[in-house]
Amino acid sequence: MINLSLLEKRPVVVALLFVAAALFLRIFSCFPTVLDHDESTYIVIANEWLSGEQLYKDLIDIKPPGIFIIYRLLLSICSSVVFTRLFAAVVVGISAFLLYLLHRHYYKDSRAALWAGGSYIVMISTFVWYGLSVNTELYFNFFTILSFWCFTNQKWFIGAALMGFGFIIKYMVLFDFVAFMWWFLLAWYWTTPHNNYVALRRLLVRMILAAIIMIIPFVLCHYYFYKVGLWNEFYYIIYTAPKRYVSSGAMLKRAQMLGDFLLRFLPFTFLALYTLWRTPSTLFRWQTGSWLLLSAVAVLLPGNRFGHYTIQLMLPTAWLAGSYFVTSVPQAFRFRGASIVGYAIMTLLVSGAWVSQYIVCIQKPDIVQQTADYLNARLQSNEQIYTGNEQQILYFLTQRNCPIPYVHRSLLFDPKHIYTLQIDTTAVVASLIQQKPAYIIQNKRFPNGQLQAFVDSNYELVNTIGNQINIQHRCLE
Repeated sequence: MINLSLLEKRPVVVALLFVAAALFLRIFSCFPTVLDHDESTYIVIANEWLSGEQLYKDLIDIKPPGIFIIYRLLLSICSSVVFTRLFAAVVVGISAFLLYLLHRHYYKDSRAALWAGGSYIVMISTFVWYGLSVNTELYFNFFTILSFWCFTNQKWFIGAALMGFGFIIKYMVLFDFVAFMWWFLLAWYWTTPHNNYVALRRLLVRMILAAIIMIIPFVLCHYYFYKVGLWNEFYYIIYTAPKRYVSSGAMLKRAQMLGDFLLRFLPFTFLALYTLWRTPSTLFRWQTGSWLLLSAVAVLLPGNRFGHYTIQLMLPTAWLAGSYFVTSVPQAFRFRGASIVGYAIMTLLVSGAWVSQYIVCIQKPDIVQQTADYLNARLQSNEQIYTGNEQQILYFLTQRNCPIPYVHRSLLFDPKHIYTLQIDTTAVVASLIQQKPAYIIQNKRFPNGQLQAFVDSNYELVNTIGNQINIQHRCLE
C-alpha cells in the first residue's frame, strides 16, 4: 500500500510520480506523425512563424495567438513532434499534481487528492480527440489549475496573469476565472461572520484587480501586432471572425456532446455526480457544482460539437471524482475488499486504454511519414508542395512553407470556414496555381472546381501511399 503520510512530506516525489504516470500513459502517442490535424496546424504555423512568416497575414487561423506562442517556444528548443508531445505529457502530469495539492489543501485527505490527480491523467490520456492529441484545452487547463493554486495561496496577481495567458490560448478560460471568483465569495459567505465587511471589501478589491491584471496579456497582444504593422489582420481574427464562427447548433446536438462525455468517462462522471449529490457540505456542493456548471456552459456555448472542447470539464470532474472518498460511501460499495476491487477496475481501464493506444499509435502504419520520406527523396531545394486535403504536417516534415495563408486543410474547402474568414477562394486558388507546386497531395477530389481542374490538366498521379494519400507530380511543360 502507498504510505500516504510519507508522500505528504515529500511533494517533489508526488510530482515526479504524476509526471511519470502521464508519460507512461501517453508514451505511445508521442511517436505517430499525426494524431489530429489541429495539432499539426499549430506545429506548422509556429514553425513558419519562427522562419519569418507573419502570423495572421501569411499564416491565418481562427485561434488566438497563445497556442502558437507555446509551439513557437517549443520548436525553438527542439524542432521535433515527439518533443512537443513529451512536453505536453509533462504538462499533464504537473496539472494533475497541482490538482492533488489543491484538493489536499481543501479537504485534508491525501487518498482523495491522489485519486483526483490520477483521474485527470487517465481522462485526458485515453481518447485521441479527448486529450491524447494535444489541443488548446490541455494547455489552458494547466494555466487554469496553476492560477487556482496561486489564488488559494494568496498569490492573486500572479494567478491573474497566468489566467490571462490561458485567456489568449482560448477565451473560454474566462468561465473558470468566474468560477474561482465565485468559489472565494462563497467561502467568505460560509466561513466569515457576515458583519465582517473589511474581509469582504478586501476580497472584492483583489477580485477587481485580478480581473484587470488578467487582461494584460491580451492587451500586450494588441500592442505587439500594432507595432509589427498587423493590427488590421489581428483585429479581424480576434473580433470579427469569431462572430461568424459561433454555431447555432440545435440543443439536441449540444446535449449529445455532453452525454457523450458523461458516458465516455462514466466511472469518473458517476463518482463526480454521486459526490455532488451525496456530499453533506453545502459549501462544497455550491463551489464544485458551480465550477462544473460554468465549465459545461463554456463547452456548450460555441455550439460546435468537437470532442476536445470537453477537456475543459475534466478538471472539475476529476476534482469531484476524487472527492468521492471524502463523502459517505454508499452501502452497496461497503464490503470487504471493496478497495481492491476499485483498484482492479481502475487498473483494467488504464491497461485497456494503454493497449488500444499501442495498437492505434504503434502498430498502425505511419503513412504520413512514408509520404514525407517519399517527397524528401525527390524534392529539389526550390520546389514547393501543396498538401491539399491531406495532412498539413507534411510542410513541417519536408521543411516547406505552405504556399497559401490557410494552413489548416479544411479552411479552403469548408463553407463554414470560408464564410467565417471571408476567404476569396478564387483569388487564393489563382495564387496557388501561379506558384505551380511540384507536388500536390490529396486523398479525394477537391470540392473547389477551379483547383481540381488545374490538377487534372497539369498533374499526374505518381504514387498512392496506404491506399489513401495520392501524390500528384506536375507534368513537364
